[in-house]
Amino acid sequence: MINEKKYQIFVSSTYKDLWQAREKVIETILNLYHFPLGMEMFSADDDEQWAIIQEMLSCTDYYVVIIGHKYGSVTAEGVSYTEKEYDYAVEKGIPVMAFIRNREVALKPSEKESSSKLNRKLDAFIAKATAGKMCNFWDEMDDLATKIAVALPKMFVRKPQIGWIRGSEGVSKELSQELAELSNENRKLREKVRNLESQVVTEKPQLAVTLSPDSATKLVFKDHLKDKDLKALKPMVMDEVADHLQKYVSESDIEEYNSALPSKEQLTDWANKLNFMMAAECASIPNIEIENIGNVKARDINVTLTMPDIVTVMYKDKYDELETPKNIMPVSPVEKAEKQFASRRTVGVRLGHSFYDGPDLSGLRVKTRDFYQSNVSINHSLLLRDNVIKIQLKSLMHTCNKIFEDKLAFIPVAVGKGEIEISIICEEFREPTMFKVPIEVIEKEESDTP
Repeated sequence: MINEKKYQIFVSSTYKDLWQAREKVIETILNLYHFPLGMEMFSADDDEQWAIIQEMLSCTDYYVVIIGHKYGSVTAEGVSYTEKEYDYAVEKGIPVMAFIRNREVALKPSEKESSSKLNRKLDAFIAKATAGKMCNFWDEMDDLATKIAVALPKMFVRKPQIGWIRGSEGVSKELSQELAELSNENRKLREKVRNLESQVVTEKPQLAVTLSPDSATKLVFKDHLKDKDLKALKPMVMDEVADHLQKYVSESDIEEYNSALPSKEQLTDWANKLNFMMAAECASIPNIEIENIGNVKARDINVTLTMPDIVTVMYKDKYDELETPKNIMPVSPVEKAEKQFASRRTVGVRLGHSFYDGPDLSGLRVKTRDFYQSNVSINHSLLLRDNVIKIQLKSLMHTCNKIFEDKLAFIPVAVGKGEIEISIICEEFREPTMFKVPIEVIEKEESDTP
């Protein structure tokens, strides 16, 4: 009866002197209904040859080496490929059978090793192969085939290997049924796990960011320079001074006054600064609240608020230090003559003189404020750059909150609608939470007071 299990058997030898012997051995293995494997069954260049041999040996059940009277080509390590294959098979624990040709057999010159050095290597290899391993000696090819046919079945019994079987015979009917039952049970368990997972509330922090009061997102603004063209100041001449005041005004007074008049560019810059100071009177001082409404502690929290360009954000302490730009308007000699000097308490500047031919800025007033110093904490920080607010918290317990108040000033600079883009990320989040908060700047009515 043919054995249902088939073995893969690697045949190793020198080639030029033993190619006929190799063919006889391969034929014998096939007649035993097993799989022979040898280097002639694949092609490779020198760089790939050893890698392929290793791969073939790794899946081999038995290793047969045929040793003649030639050592063979030598590798870079100074050993022949045949000996290198033999050593690798022994290292991997593959059962080894050595068939050595008798040394007294008459040989052709082409079957002998001509180099004394290689002969010494061959003798050493034969000594290694005969030391404690299954070893046979042969004379001619028929003798070799007979000894192979006898030795292999004995080795199959003494050292059975994994071998190969037909796929249809690999699993018994009972085992196949058991595997089917296990697969079905596994499927039911996976479904049960998925159902349980869907019912479990994942514990994680849930962070919310709010701004208060309402004025933080709904501000008022009056653009005093809207649709106005600032013109250069008109120089004064003596003929425009009233007759009853000319004796109090000299030509040098007029020349000094005219030389001190600001240019149109200087006047525009000064008016813009005054306009911003007036807008600052409408600023909102927001409270930014970060709350953990989840069920676990949040760590390494980063909140980013990107403001629209209708609002300018300043640190509160810097906002409190804002100062009215210095008045660049010279005092008119006529006012001196009439002893009607302008009141210069803060920003109030009277520009009613007929020589100024631009918009009236006399209504601009800015109140003085107390200096404010921000608190500093190692557990949190608030940074402002390019109208982007960045807040960092080391941690925030669930059901707790952190309020940043009196830290910033929102100054309206243009009428319109926009959105504050808010991003929240913490150690427990896989990706940022992002949302937008609408913000609006409406036009201030003339009747409104700062």
